[in-house]
This record gives sequence, C-alpha cells and structure tokens, in this order.
Amino acid sequence: MVTVKEKLFQNSWRKMVSWLCKVRVLKLFLFFVLVLVIFINLGQFLRRYMPRSVNNVINSPLLREGTTYINVGHMSVDLLTSTLTFTDPLWVPDPAAAAADAAEMAAEGEEDEIGDGNYLKGTFPTSVKDHAHQVKECDSYDPGDSTASFCRQFGTHVQLQVTESKKENQLICYHIIWKSLNMEFIPQSCFYMDNAYWYGGPELMQPMYPIEKGTFSWTSFVPGFNPSDSQSNQSMGPVVERYWINSQGAGIAVDNSIALHTSMNYKFENKLCFKAVISDHSLPTLSYTVCKASNVRNVHDYMRKSIFENPTASPVDLIGKPLWTTEEYFGSSIDQQKYLWYADKITKTGFYNSQIQLDTYSSVVGDTTVSSIKFPNSHQMFGQMKELKLYVRLKVCMCASPDVSYFAEGKEKGFWLVDKKSKAIAMSSSKDGMVALVDFTNPDAVKWYQDKISLFGKDYGIQAFTFDFNEIHNLPLTVSFKSIFKTPADYLTKSSEVVSFIDQNAIIKFGFQSQHFPIFIEAVPKNMTWDYNSGLKNVIPNMLTLGILGFPFIVPSAIGGTNYTGTLPASKELFIRWAQMVSYFPIMHFSVPPWHYDEETVHITQNLVKHHQQNIAPLIKHLMKEAEVTGAPIIRPVWWIAPEDPVALKIDCEFLVGNNLLVAPVLDSGSTSRDIYLPHGSWKDNLNNREIKGAKLYKDFKVELHQIATFSKMKSF
Repeated sequence: MVTVKEKLFQNSWRKMVSWLCKVRVLKLFLFFVLVLVIFINLGQFLRRYMPRSVNNVINSPLLREGTTYINVGHMSVDLLTSTLTFTDPLWVPDPAAAAADAAEMAAEGEEDEIGDGNYLKGTFPTSVKDHAHQVKECDSYDPGDSTASFCRQFGTHVQLQVTESKKENQLICYHIIWKSLNMEFIPQSCFYMDNAYWYGGPELMQPMYPIEKGTFSWTSFVPGFNPSDSQSNQSMGPVVERYWINSQGAGIAVDNSIALHTSMNYKFENKLCFKAVISDHSLPTLSYTVCKASNVRNVHDYMRKSIFENPTASPVDLIGKPLWTTEEYFGSSIDQQKYLWYADKITKTGFYNSQIQLDTYSSVVGDTTVSSIKFPNSHQMFGQMKELKLYVRLKVCMCASPDVSYFAEGKEKGFWLVDKKSKAIAMSSSKDGMVALVDFTNPDAVKWYQDKISLFGKDYGIQAFTFDFNEIHNLPLTVSFKSIFKTPADYLTKSSEVVSFIDQNAIIKFGFQSQHFPIFIEAVPKNMTWDYNSGLKNVIPNMLTLGILGFPFIVPSAIGGTNYTGTLPASKELFIRWAQMVSYFPIMHFSVPPWHYDEETVHITQNLVKHHQQNIAPLIKHLMKEAEVTGAPIIRPVWWIAPEDPVALKIDCEFLVGNNLLVAPVLDSGSTSRDIYLPHGSWKDNLNNREIKGAKLYKDFKVELHQIATFSKMKSF
C-alpha cells in the first residue's frame, strides 16, 4: 500500500519530468526557429550576392520570356524595377545579427534592408524593360580581360554592355555602356547619394562640401556653361571633371568623349544623374566606370591615375611671392602714376618679393602694346618694378578686338574661329565689345599666337601672364574648329597647352583634362561675406574640390573677396580671418591692400606674409614636387589621413597642408573661438605649444583675432 508520503513524492516526480519535457520541447522549438531564420537570411544573401551566370534568366509573365534579373559579378541589373545595384565583394554578413535584425523588422512589418552590403544603387530608363522580351546577344563583343561580362541587345531600343575587372588591393571596377539603337532612346543613369558623403564633379559657383548638399538642374556638363546665372549653383564653374567619389569607397568616372548633361538633387530626389545627348546627329552612348575600394582614399588613389595625368613640372618660382592685383583697387582708372605708387607702397610696407599684376594696360582688348596715353614710359615703368624686386605680371585676354594691329593678319591667314555656316569670323561678346578667338586646333594659329605673346612679354620685360576670357561660354554657339573636338571642353585643354608653352608661371581661370600642365588655376572669385553664399565659408570647399579633381596648383580667390556689387571692401575682421587662412595656401592673393584698414591690419598681414614665405613656402614647394610623382593635392581634406573616420569625412572648415599640418581658421564673424576636430594620433597644438590627442573634438578652442589654430602631426615611435 502506497503511503501518503510516497504519493506526494510520485506526484512531484511526474510534475518535474513533465516540466523538463516541456523545457526540452521549448528549447528544440527555439533551436529550430533560429536555424530557420539563419537559413532564410543565408538564402537571401546567396540569392542577392553570390555571382550567377549571366545566362541564367528569370521568366516573368509581365515580360513574357525576357531576362528580368542579371548578375555580373557583384553587380546586378533588375529590369523590373529599372535599378542597378553594386555590392561590396568584401562584405560578410553576421548571421546572428542578421537574424536578430530580420526578426525585429518582421515584428514591425518591414523588410530588412539594413546591412545588405550594397554600396551604390542607381536607376535607368524604365522603357528598357518594355523590350526585354526581344533580348538577344550582341553581334560582336570582346570582354577583354574582364572577370565577368554581359552584353545584350534589347530589340532595336538599346544595347547594354557590362564588364567587371578586379584590380590590385581587392579593388573592383565595372565598365558600363548604354548604347542607343534609335533616336528616341536617350541613355540615362542616376545614382542615389544618400548614405554617403560625395566629393568631386564640377567647380560650382557656390561649392558645397561634401557636394551632396548642393543642387543643380539638368545642364550641359561643360565649364561655365551658364554665366548669366553665375551667382547660383545652376552655373558650372570654369573647372570641371567627370569624376565623383564617395565616403563608402565608391567612385564614378564618365567617359570624356560623350556629349553629357548632368543634374544633382534635381527635384530633391537625392540623385546624381548623367544623360548622353544626341551630338552631330549620331546616336547617343552613355559610358561610365564604377569602382569600389575599401575607403575613399584608396578608390581616389586608383581612379585618378587612369583619369588625370600628373603635372610634368612645378611652377615653383611663384611660391612665396604674394600676388597683388590692381583691378579691384583702381578699376579702369589705373595709370602709370598709380601703378608706380602702388608698387612703392607694397615694398615700403614690407611686402618684399611680391608679384604685381597690371590688369588693364590698354583700351583695346587683346592688344600687344601697352597704352602710351596711360603709361607713357611703360618700358621704364616695368624696369622700376624689377628695381623694387617686384615680379611683373600682366593680365591678357586670349581674344582680340577688330582694332588690334594684328587682327587683319589673323583674318587673312584663317587663324580666327569662324561660323560653321557663313564662314565669317565668329565674334564673341565681351565687357569691352566684340572680340575674336584664336583657333587653337590649327597648329599654325597656335605658333602665331604663341610668338606674338612671347614677343610682347620680352619687349616689355613681362615675367609672367594671367590669361583671361577663354571660357566655354565665350564661344559662339555655331563656331567651327579646324580640327574636330569630342566636346567643347576640349578647347580648354588645348588652350591650357598653348598657355603652358608661352609661360610656365601662367595663371588661367579654366581647366579640363589639363592637370599635367605646370600652370596655376585661379579659383572662382568670392563675395565679401562670411557665409556659404560664395563667401569666406566657400573658399575651403572650393580648394578641396579642385584638389580632388587633380589640380594641385591653385591661386585662391582674393583675400577679403571681390567687389561685384559696388559695396565697400570687406570688414577689417573678415580681411584678417581670410588672410590667415590663405597664408597656408600656395599663393597669397591681395586685391585690396591691408593699409586700406589700419596699422593693426598691416602688422598682422606682415606677420602672415613673413610666416608664409619662411615656413609655408618651403613646404608648398616640397608638396609640388610630390604632386609630380603622385598627383596628390597640396591642400587636402582631413579625411586624406583618416579615410574611415566618420567625422573627418564631412569636415568643410579645416584642411591639411600635406599630411602633417592641419589648419583650422576662424570662419564666423565676431568669434574668438571655434570647435576643432583632430583625427587619430598625437598632435602638437602650435598655438599653445602643447601635445594633444586626436580622434577628439575640442569645443570652444580659443583663437584671438591675431591668431590662427594649426596642429602638427607628431611622429609615433
């Protein structure tokens, strides 16, 4: 007979066994759920990112028997959604994290798109899918040394060609060609700019940095195409390149040979868009390359080598010589007496070893003689400049009025650009009247022009020239060249070549595929304001963008800004803060002298120029020689030495001179302090002579009016 005590024990045992069974079942259940979630996510990963044969197609009732989804290596084309997706081949998902994210997103009724390894997404015209049922292989196609490739023709609509190639250091590139097969299809690709910071592209009149902050509607991608809108971002600046990189290590380069239109953030869609347009009645083709590296620095180092050429030499003679221009201070009233007074004042104020530029020397545009009315003893005048140890520079127009002495000669020999239809000289409008432009595609015209300018300089003892006016918007719309150009921007490349043979200390205001010429590019002028609206805060973004575009030799906009509106010159404080910043650039450019303000401004400027000449100029010269070998900019973004630092990637108010000197100027009115971020490492605070640590934001860093904050990277042992 079972006792009460034994019954209680048996009941307790049964309950325990039952409980243990339930726990085991629960554990098994949870285990199988976890395995299921992992397999689901693994399946999604394999479906999305494992390379497939491009011959494997997915049939769709919508497209009947057409191809809907194509993989070429780690890049895919989805015809149903008209999207391009590029996936990082080095991305490895974390199964546990992916399962947790998937469960969380599923609980919220959303699809998990986080951490999918996609570094770039784009779109193309939806009309392509309408012809997917007519897809066939290309008639002739050579994939070359590609690791994966695809070429298909969609009816008589468009041909798409994609090739993948793997480069050194695990870098991968895709060359994509959309070739129109009829006049109705206009090839177009747009890339989303979200989830990354972007750099490069055109020099805008109001540059933003990073550039995804900016916007412009569809416009022809040539330098200075819309001068009537020069005070907004709707106008390209005088320097452009078809090259963009982003903080995720992606880069895009568009073929220079195509007639290209672009837009950015048009209708606030957060996209960078390219469109090939019909040129000379030929079918348009959009061709571009997308590359991916581990970070922005690595992708830039690779892509720039195939897009830009390194400088063949360095114009080091100009370094340490502040540039004093006369147009802003004197306007058209400049004459011999004022010029001599200005030169004497520059030297007596202690600004020795400077360049002095005469901006207006004749009333006849393009003249090769100096006005005898305003400058009656010009040869003697220029001689006095040399006695004062000033470097003589003349601003000349790469054009000619019909009143110049050599105009008839150029007309007779056919050296001027002519109209395509009438064959008459294609005259352009300038602020001083109608002018003609030299046809630099004609070798005889090139030599003729070079000889005239060289003889002009030799006759008057001119040591250097600044060349003006040869921007694209000055070309007549129906102009004809002796040789055929791929795009109008090629005229600028040829102009730069012509200038470089005349004067290797030349300054020009335009640039396209001309990085290899040893001449200076002058940045677009800025307004006399503190703001981002073409004011002081625009200067650093402008310099950084030009450097990314492969131009290391840059003359910054004039200290204090340029007076376009007839307002008074910049305030004393703005002038000083501007001068402090520019003292770390290759050339200090003055359009208004410091004595226009007071003795304190003169004293501060004297110290800045002295520091520039003694300490910064030698560093600049060294970096110029480095640029000949590596193509690296002289003025560099902070991310140059910290390409994976999320803070450094977006800094637009600090810059590096080389790799070891960081400059953080004050850019706000009335401020004697600012926030400063230093990337990883140990830094010497040059202002306070102390060592401080990087990877840190220093709030309210004290900087008085006569000071500028700089930091030197300390060597680690």
